[in-house]
Amino acid sequence: MTKILRLVLGDQLNSQHSWFTLPNSSVTYLMLEMRQETDYVTHHIQKVVGFFLSMRQFAQELQEQGHQFIYLTLDDPQNQQSLPAQVQALVRKESFTRFEYQLPDEYRLDQQLQACCADLGIPCQAFDTEHFLSDREFLTNFFKGKKTYLMETFYREMRKKYAVLMDGKDPIGGQWNFDEDNRKALKDRSLLKKPRVHPKEVAHITQLLEASGVKSIGNIDPAHFNWPTSREESLEVLRIFAKSYWYTLERIRTRSPPGTRTYFTPA
Repeated sequence: MTKILRLVLGDQLNSQHSWFTLPNSSVTYLMLEMRQETDYVTHHIQKVVGFFLSMRQFAQELQEQGHQFIYLTLDDPQNQQSLPAQVQALVRKESFTRFEYQLPDEYRLDQQLQACCADLGIPCQAFDTEHFLSDREFLTNFFKGKKTYLMETFYREMRKKYAVLMDGKDPIGGQWNFDEDNRKALKDRSLLKKPRVHPKEVAHITQLLEASGVKSIGNIDPAHFNWPTSREESLEVLRIFAKSYWYTLERIRTRSPPGTRTYFTPA
């Protein structure tokens, strides 16, 4: 009988990933709150809280859709606090026959997971995160043989490939970017809008971090944590931002002197 353990890291909370198309009784997803990740550098307290809150919400939502999860909180007695140790322990305990993970964005984790797979003794496979328009090997192939490595070169290639703000083979507006036109400070502060916030009470997480001895920098108000922590909340922030600033950009355009170049696209 095939039993698959799939790892989901804290920055891979993509419910649109092909992994989650349908629940599969042979697949169990693993999510971990680990000292390995809270301690490799000193993080801002709001970052750690945001990660834990988002991870818990993500796991709960997918469990409600029928997916099987092993979620270990920071203070769980079974938590090894180390990714390789945890995966190895679960493979032995639950008799998983296969381990799968999504490619991490950090070199540190990439190397750790490759080493972990080499020691597991069962088949392992890495999958694309499906976060990006390009795959991991694209830049290596794209810049092969070139003498310079410029983000602008990559940016233009992606614009052409996916027809983003393009007029045939040329960029809309006749230029690839307008960076030089956008370097002055905003003088009219009334144009700024208040962001959409999603206040939450997070004392249970800040108390957990304190009790566990996790060091952090920065401050937090546990009664009013305002960052979005789900796809739905994030999309709401984006929609409101786009709608508000399309109006703001129109105000700038109508106030601009005749002949001023403005290239605004409605959200």
